[in-house]
Amino acid sequence: MHDKQKCFNREFRKFGVGWKGISIATIMIALLGTAPRVHAFANYVYHERTSNVPGCGTDPYLDVASPSPSQAVNLRWKVEYQFSTDHTVVYYTTDGSRPAGSFGVGSGSTRIAQGTYLCTFSDGKQHLVDVVGGIIPAQPAGTTVKYIFGAWSSGGGPEIFGNSGTCLDCGDFEVSTRATLFQYSVTAPLSITCPPDLTNVPTDPGQCYATGVSLGTPVASETGPGTSVINNAPSQFPKGETMVTWTATGTGGNQATCTQKVVVKDLEAPVISSIPANITVSCPSEVPAANDAAVVATDNCGGTLTVTHDNDVISSAVCQNRYTITRTYHVADSSGNSSSASQTIVVNDTIKPVVVAGTIAVCYPSQSEAEAAALAATTATDNCSGTPLKTVATTGSPCNAIISVTATDACGNSDTVVYHAQINNQSPVISSVSAAVGGLDAKNCAVNIQQGMVNISVQANHICNLVDGHPSVTLANGLEMASADFVNESPLGTFNYTWPITPATANGTWTATINAADQCQTATSNFTLCVNRAQVTGLVQSQGFSGGNRVVTFAATGGVSNKIWNLNLAFVGEMANYVLTDVPSGTTGISAKTVWSLREKLPVTFDLNGQATANFISDGTAGWSDATDHYLRGGDFSGNNIINFQDYSVLGNNFFSFNTIADITGDGQVDYDDYFILVLNWLTAGDPQ
Repeated sequence: MHDKQKCFNREFRKFGVGWKGISIATIMIALLGTAPRVHAFANYVYHERTSNVPGCGTDPYLDVASPSPSQAVNLRWKVEYQFSTDHTVVYYTTDGSRPAGSFGVGSGSTRIAQGTYLCTFSDGKQHLVDVVGGIIPAQPAGTTVKYIFGAWSSGGGPEIFGNSGTCLDCGDFEVSTRATLFQYSVTAPLSITCPPDLTNVPTDPGQCYATGVSLGTPVASETGPGTSVINNAPSQFPKGETMVTWTATGTGGNQATCTQKVVVKDLEAPVISSIPANITVSCPSEVPAANDAAVVATDNCGGTLTVTHDNDVISSAVCQNRYTITRTYHVADSSGNSSSASQTIVVNDTIKPVVVAGTIAVCYPSQSEAEAAALAATTATDNCSGTPLKTVATTGSPCNAIISVTATDACGNSDTVVYHAQINNQSPVISSVSAAVGGLDAKNCAVNIQQGMVNISVQANHICNLVDGHPSVTLANGLEMASADFVNESPLGTFNYTWPITPATANGTWTATINAADQCQTATSNFTLCVNRAQVTGLVQSQGFSGGNRVVTFAATGGVSNKIWNLNLAFVGEMANYVLTDVPSGTTGISAKTVWSLREKLPVTFDLNGQATANFISDGTAGWSDATDHYLRGGDFSGNNIINFQDYSVLGNNFFSFNTIADITGDGQVDYDDYFILVLNWLTAGDPQ
């Protein structure tokens, strides 16, 4: 038999009632019957503080461990069947004394709270237990309530006092006659006041949480031994709002809570590690656009960072293309913290404009015209936008003006090109011209010029240097062209030239043009020279002449006209050279005669250069009568071109005299030498002219 069964049997026998004498049906009838409630065989009254009862809900057997002054306390206890009982109460005191009483009557300061049956249940071991509830009214704060349970039968059964336990099998039955004292304290309502909310707690450096947060001290309404105040604060407060619950536990186990708000804010700005590099450019067009994507930054809380930039700030502006740009980038995190870093862009145009010189004329009548031409011919471009400003300046002399065109950009960078020109509106002046041949004026055909040298002098005044340093003298005769050779300038302003007339020089009228030209102006003067370079040259042999000067008369025939030359020739013995110039065009014969000789005539043929040769000499091979001899035979003193009695008479009349008319030999005396020559040529006639 179960131990608890044995316990019940003993008790039943004690009171003269056998277990077997009462059926389960009888027990259930008594259990479920109406008031007055009668239970047979009550064994225990006990108080369980934690257990719930099947079929009677989940209310605790002591609902408030430390009630407040306004709280009544609900108690529940159990009555195990033993003998007939229909009353159960709670004996309690509020003055600290031990409660005492019997059969529903308290002794001393003991008070009574009536019990009320709530339900019955079976413990599964053939025992039935009643659950009874009672209420102790609310007591003032600071009151210690002590209580015990009692149960008895109105039929005179003994009163059983409460025990504590968690099971029916409690060992010796007699222990149930000893009441167990229970108590609780009435306290003022436990309260706790949290420290003030923390609404601006910064995160730890470089972290997205806060540690070591000083929460402050809460204020609890109950302190001292047996009380505690705790919170559920984390060791790391994340960014944002965290609710900290503070819990105060009083001496009776009652608790109070409050919440404290802790707001952790990210007050740490992002760290910018890289922005677009500082640069220097030449022109505004080279300034790069802002590049937010090039900004590199990190944040203690991570997340998306927002990159923005300010408008460019321009400073230190010197000129249009020389200044400093400060471009500030901002990086903001989701908490609104931001960092800034600035990029410096220096715009510094130090590049000269590109200046290209064009072409201008050599001469201008005025400086303004020359400068305008130089400006128009010069192009200038700049590496930056805008057109460089062109300015012009002239230095040097008017005859060698240096015209400088300078292009300057907006920042003063400049480059220059140079032009050279002559600024002159005055022509040289040719004041006089002379041309002479052999001391004779040949200008404007005053004489015909044969072979020889023409000397030309030009007097010219000039402001600027003449081209080549002197005037030019050019000569033209139809298609024939020639130039006079510059000799010197002597005296100053007189320019001297020579023009040789050679066998190659064309006959006719040559127009001489004098150009006195500087770079800008030209003065021109013209005159003519007449050239007849046709000439006959040769030897003249005077029969028996001993040497010295003798006049020889030459005649040209067969041409456009006849011409006579009386030449005083210097003879060496019988021989002399002669030159006949300005021979009429078409001449076919040349004759020679002296006052002592017969006339000798020779045919002439001119070459392409107008040159011919006629030698009036003896070939020396056949004596004096040889037909090939063309020397001038002596003895014609009368001039009739035949040697006869007239000549003999002249000789005789002057014999042994010093009259040169009959002096054939030229020795100064008319003598036998002259006579013998006359005799050798007796009755010989000369050629016709």
